[in-house]
Amino acid sequence: MDQQSDPVLAGFIARCGWPVVLFGPDGAVAAASVTAAGIAAGAGVAIGLFEEAARAAGYTVTVTEFGGGNRTVAADWPRAGVLGVTLDAFIEACPLSLAVLDPRGRVLRWNTAAERMYGYSFEDVRGRVLPVVPEADRGWMLENVSSVMSGGHLRGIALRRLHKDGTLMELRMSAAPVRNEAGEIACVVAVYEDLTTLNRTVRELERSQAYLQHAQQLASMGSWTLNLTDETLTWSPEVHRIHGTDPAAFHPTRPGFRKLVHPDDLPSVIAAVERAQQTGEPYAVDHRVVRPDGEIRYCRLSAEPVKDASGRVVKLFGIVQDVTSYIQLKDQFLQAQKLETVGRLAGGVAHDFNNLLTVINGHSELLLLRTPRESGTRDSLQAIHDAGLRAASLTRQLLTLGRKQPAEPRRIDLNQVIDEGGRVIRRLIGEDIELEIDASLQALHLTADPGQLHQVILNLVVNAREAMPGGGRLRISSRRLDGLPAEYGEAEPGQGGSWAELTVADTGHGMDDIVRKRVFEPFFSTKGNARHSGLGLSTVYGIVEQHGGRIRIQSQTGRGTIMSAAFPLDDAPLTEAPAAEPRRAPAPGARIIVVEDQPAVRAVVHSMLESLGYSVEEFASPEAALARIGDGTGLELLISDLVMPGMGGREVVRRARAIVPDLPVLLMSGYAEPEHEPDTGSPAPTGFLAKPFHPNELAARVAKLLSGR
Repeated sequence: MDQQSDPVLAGFIARCGWPVVLFGPDGAVAAASVTAAGIAAGAGVAIGLFEEAARAAGYTVTVTEFGGGNRTVAADWPRAGVLGVTLDAFIEACPLSLAVLDPRGRVLRWNTAAERMYGYSFEDVRGRVLPVVPEADRGWMLENVSSVMSGGHLRGIALRRLHKDGTLMELRMSAAPVRNEAGEIACVVAVYEDLTTLNRTVRELERSQAYLQHAQQLASMGSWTLNLTDETLTWSPEVHRIHGTDPAAFHPTRPGFRKLVHPDDLPSVIAAVERAQQTGEPYAVDHRVVRPDGEIRYCRLSAEPVKDASGRVVKLFGIVQDVTSYIQLKDQFLQAQKLETVGRLAGGVAHDFNNLLTVINGHSELLLLRTPRESGTRDSLQAIHDAGLRAASLTRQLLTLGRKQPAEPRRIDLNQVIDEGGRVIRRLIGEDIELEIDASLQALHLTADPGQLHQVILNLVVNAREAMPGGGRLRISSRRLDGLPAEYGEAEPGQGGSWAELTVADTGHGMDDIVRKRVFEPFFSTKGNARHSGLGLSTVYGIVEQHGGRIRIQSQTGRGTIMSAAFPLDDAPLTEAPAAEPRRAPAPGARIIVVEDQPAVRAVVHSMLESLGYSVEEFASPEAALARIGDGTGLELLISDLVMPGMGGREVVRRARAIVPDLPVLLMSGYAEPEHEPDTGSPAPTGFLAKPFHPNELAARVAKLLSGR
């Protein structure tokens, strides 16, 4: 009882058969038993003068002080001891655990409720210091008794006590002094409430709440409640994290939440809530959140309406989940599908072009080999041949885009790669961007895959173009470095000497420190939409590292970006090989069957092989070729296209080797080299030749297969 009388005690006294009156803090009567009212009425006084009436009638009066100014006045005939009959009966009848202690903490009275709580009978504890007090707490208990004996009061003190079986209990205690007729404090009355079960439940609830909060954090999902009666909105900690708000500073309200919703999504969110209020049906709506720092997150909002007894919606209980990662993964998957589709298309286009280039380059190379150097037509033939080689380089780039071209490191000039890429770049960047190419006057020879270097340049150019939506200037340059600059870090052991530097600079919006540190992470993108996979610069980083190079960025917000990549130079002296003469057949007259569905390709391969001295039979149909192989007239080599309508090259090989187990095979294709050789179960040699190819490449592969048979 703090500022008012305890209603439980007041109710008990009102029903009590003994003459007892409860006075509140203001001195007014809070409750009185019927017998007490009778004593006052017999004396002809108001119930407030019960103490005087009882004393005048010869009763022994006991006054008990409680906390907060509450006190009881009980009347009884005098009896031995400090407790009157009335107080003794009151203690016994009280449903709470009560103990009366003397100044030294020894038990004077112990009610039935205390016996049930502690397991000790009154006879077990009479005249003893409470055995229920843990040894470590006894000094503190005696201090409390002393405090009350000095006139103090204890209210709601948390403490520990021991059950008879040794179980530790958690209690709450209040205590007050009891005075005798002389007004002296004779003993202490202590009331105990067992909170063990309640505290355990509270701890379990707190633990469950902690688990729930952790689970919400793991799932990026928070819970919220909107009371539609008083418009109070409550958020769990995870909801604050999702919205980027500080729980200590931001107090959620419906208007405050709406300010965080992306303006384009706000109408659908408001409509969903209003529909739930009207229909009482649950809802789910996707929307974006604009955090206070400007970051945009994607959320899924779900809610279940709660109705009152009349069926009116009075509350919304819901969850909000941060689905940004899911949206990003979905976008990346869609982008990967698009890239795969583009790759397949590019690979198919490159395959068809390579078939055409096999014809163009094959015939031009055969004619060049047969045409004297002084012939007037040789320059035209050479121009056709050179154009064919450049076209072959473009198809390699298409196959690289389609991830169908394996790395083919060879000695190349970086400046030549830049020059070849320049023609594509001018069409790629658009007319509003000024392009400047400043290649080094010195040859910069690298050992690298030209297709992958083209990809590095194109990815850097695309990134620069995206940084200049309103136009600008793009500069691609190269230079020789005598040693690796410190800005690139330390060179690896064995990487001394000179380097070639490729630089792509733009006048775009630039990057801040945070973006600059993450720009090479896979799937990282500042574009925030499904048009970008976030793989461009991570691919650049991987290719540069694969070639033993280094990459660095110079950028400031609003001042453009400079991307530079350094590659180890190959300074070995370059010796021009003499013009290759066509090789002669190591086995003149060897019988070779060519299977190719494209007539022009079939014809040029036939011509190349015949010029080498082989006996050639060509077939457009795999079935016809297999019939020829099975006629028993013999052959030394099978050359087959890998991809043909109907029966493919692998199946042709499998069936041919079922007839001639040790038959050597050369597969050719406009696609890149297959990852796995055909599994025919035969130890016979198998080779591969990518279209387009030089007659000498064909001669070398055929000679190797025939000699290895």
